[in-house]
Amino acid sequence: MSGLRGALLDLAAWPWATLSALRAWAYANKWAQAERLQGPVVSIGNLALGGRGKTPVVVRVCQILAEEGVATAILSRGYMGTYRQTAVLASDGRGSVRPARDVGDEPAMLAHHLPTVPVAVAARRADAGRLIEAHWGPRVHVLDDGF
Repeated sequence: MSGLRGALLDLAAWPWATLSALRAWAYANKWAQAERLQGPVVSIGNLALGGRGKTPVVVRVCQILAEEGVATAILSRGYMGTYRQTAVLASDGRGSVRPARDVGDEPAMLAHHLPTVPVAVAARRADAGRLIEAHWGPRVHVLDDGF
């Protein structure tokens, strides 16, 4: 059975590997370009879906950076939020937090746990980073569920 299971997993992995190789080729050959923000980016995530502890790690990383005096912001996709703008602030880092129904439950939760850290939401996280940098300048951008 494990031989069959392994073969099925290999078969299922082939499209993902092919698409990943094509994407890497496109970046290497300048057909696609990475978007750059002024500040560095820390990506927290893995290939598994929900319930793996990524969001608590984002909280802890931001706490550690704050203890070191490093200005941070959190960038999220705002899954299940109803916002329609290109990018929106879930939190301004001064205690003002938009409702979870607008920005998604994880960005709202992060904003409540880290009231001094701005949290921005956008379908494209680079847009969220640009919104943050327009308001506060360069800082370390922490991606929640970055993969």
